[in-house]
Amino acid sequence: MAECNVRRKNFGLVNCNTLPGLISGMITTPEDFKVTDEQTALVATWQNAMIASLADRIYYWPPFAQVENISQEATYEDTPLAYLPIQDGNYRFRFSISQNLCIHKAMFTHRSSQGRAFLYDRNGMLTGTRDANGFIRGLRIQLLHTEKLQFNDGSVSTKSPLVLALADNVELDRDGVIFDGSFVNSLERIHDVEIKILSAAANEIVCTVKIACDGTPLEGLESADFVLLDEAGDAQVISSATDDGDGRYTLSGSGWESGTLGLKDVDQLSLQYYEAEVATVTIT
Repeated sequence: MAECNVRRKNFGLVNCNTLPGLISGMITTPEDFKVTDEQTALVATWQNAMIASLADRIYYWPPFAQVENISQEATYEDTPLAYLPIQDGNYRFRFSISQNLCIHKAMFTHRSSQGRAFLYDRNGMLTGTRDANGFIRGLRIQLLHTEKLQFNDGSVSTKSPLVLALADNVELDRDGVIFDGSFVNSLERIHDVEIKILSAAANEIVCTVKIACDGTPLEGLESADFVLLDEAGDAQVISSATDDGDGRYTLSGSGWESGTLGLKDVDQLSLQYYEAEVATVTIT
């Protein structure tokens, strides 16, 4: 049997005594996201993945304010004649983030029972796993589940808890890998923005573009950043866009019909990094 012929590795001392430190953040990825050893240190590799299409996008979570190890313990059968292993247990954590209600609500959209996660520690290292082909991947997720707010009770601050359960302890215990994650300090997260239509005519649309969470005006957009479609999904030409200040824009054109107004994909905008849902435009 194969398990009876395991090649036992040796314990010679080495110069690299690296273990995961206190977990302070994570990057969640789709199941198929992977990088080479050379790519792990390239900021562009990770930043490009953060602004990829939704199906391929990775997410660098806000920093953790608290970490609780709730891992499943190994279980054994204890008989008068033997002490026998049943299962190894598994890695589970409860992380807490202390940011704002917008972040709390955004976290709930990430509930999942699939995908992978790289764990980031206070020493600036990322922990993942190496697959059979030599690529580095995150640790497979069994459950990523947000919990209700932990309210300030006079002794602790308000926090947004979430539980991360890993699917397979063998990934870390057998194939785990730790690498320099200092690049994460250079990563920029996407901001959700909201477009509101103030008025709409066949030759002019006045709108505001602001950060969805706190209403901060987004200034500096160009006409090419806007996407105006009719109800059939066909593009309508915007001849100019005037930044009126305070997030207010006046778009000019001719012969427009009712439809939608949005922004280009996040990786094509003249400003970095913003993403908006489309707004309904009713021409009057």
